Amino acid sequence: MPTDHDAMTMAGLNLIQQALTIYDRDLRLAVCNRRFQEMFALP
Repeated sequence: MPTDHDAMTMAGLNLIQQALTIYDRDLRLAVCNRRFQEMFALP
């Protein structure tokens, strides 16, 4: 369940105009912003 901090972090990342991704140490996608989702038609 997302915390208020998680929601605020995602809101901030979604303000960035460029696609942004963060990967974990196993190179799995951990976080992406809305622009990245739009570029690659992700839900």
